[in-house]
This record gives sequence, C-alpha cells and structure tokens, in this order.
Amino acid sequence: MRNKKIAVIFLSLSFFMPVTRIDAKEQRFSFGFNAGLSNWPSDAFKFMKFRPQESYWLNFQMMNVLEQEIELNTRYNFNFRYSFTPRLGIQAEIEHQKADYWAFLALFPKTGSNAIYPQHHLCWSISSIFFNLIYMPGQPGEKIIPYGFVGLGLCFVRGEDESNQDYYVIDIPSSVDLGLKAGAGLSFYWLPPLGFDLRSFIQVLGLRFGAYASSYSGGDIYIGGWNIIWGVELGLTYRF
Repeated sequence: MRNKKIAVIFLSLSFFMPVTRIDAKEQRFSFGFNAGLSNWPSDAFKFMKFRPQESYWLNFQMMNVLEQEIELNTRYNFNFRYSFTPRLGIQAEIEHQKADYWAFLALFPKTGSNAIYPQHHLCWSISSIFFNLIYMPGQPGEKIIPYGFVGLGLCFVRGEDESNQDYYVIDIPSSVDLGLKAGAGLSFYWLPPLGFDLRSFIQVLGLRFGAYASSYSGGDIYIGGWNIIWGVELGLTYRF
C-alpha cells in the first residue's frame, strides 16, 4: 500500500511539473496600459513661434514676452512585450500626451499710448512610438519582477496657431524628433496573470527630421539642441 501511494504521488508530480514548465514557456507575451505624469524643462519653448504680421510693424515698436508656461496633461501608454528568455525581451510602446501653452505678452504702440497686454492659450500634443530592449534580473515565477529598459523611437509634436487683431501670429509648428528613452520599473504579479506595473523614465529628444522655427522678432530661427523629459507611470499588465 505504501508503495502504491508513493507511485501515485510520483506520477502526480511528474504530470504537474511538465505543465508548470509549459505554462512558464508560454508566458512570453504581455500587454500593458499605463498612465502617468511627466516634466518637460523650458527647452520645450523652442517649439513656439512668434510671427508678427505686416500691420504689427506699422503700429508697434516692440513686443516682449513677459511670461510663458507649459502645462503637461496626463500621458497614456500602450505597450506590448515579448520575452526571448526569462531575462531578456523587447517592447513596443505607443504614447500620447496633451499639453497647454500659455503666453503673456506686452505690445508697445508707436503712438506712445498705453501698452497692450494680451494673453494666449494654445493646445498641442505629443505622440511617440518607441522600441525598447528590456532586461529582467529576477527569476521566472516571482511575484515582483524588477526590470530596466533602453529604447529608440520617434516623437511627433502637433501644434496649432492663433492670430490676434491682425498684428502677429503665435503658432506651434508640427515636427518629428528622434528620441532616446531609458528607465527602470517593477511588475507586481499578485493576481497572475494580471499585474501592476510601476516605472520611471528619462526621454531625450533631438536630431530633428522635421524643421521647426522659433522666434520672438519675426524671423525664422532654426534651433538645435536637446529636450529632456522625465516622468513616472503606473498601470496594469497582462501576461500570457
């Protein structure tokens, strides 16, 4: 009787262990949705362009930008991951974020009358596509999996324009930037296959494919350099 019990237990374990390995191999894919907040330093103002019209030069002698502010709204991220091994994988992600641009100006008429202080609000958006290489130092099957990633992608800026009393135009020309991205995060699989994902990142924009202009004096000035964005995202992930 004892030998029969041992045989039954052995057969049960033999049946269960291959199933576990198969499940582990099949969980190479994951799909996630994240939402988060980010910060874009003042270099983002280079996307703004002030273009005085002919009537401006006839009626005003000077224009000053007294105050500018960019307010970034919540960013949304959809991502898909494939793991070559338990520790190495690739990820494709699509992000979208809206932003508001506020400008407070001072216009000085040539007639010597009081200055005019108009305020403007423009809406714009940033969309990006990135392909990341992901490294996961943890062990397969753990409930908390740390990871790091680095990626390359494209960032699309979509703007708009606004005219004021036929004096000048403020616009945000659309552009395409090559971007680099790196960060680290944690995936929590307390209710597998559904889990939570928390990550932070730094995103660098530069090497422009689309030209844009930024000028306070009316001329088109092309500006190089880099933009750095950093942020934090939290979301859900489904592993299968």
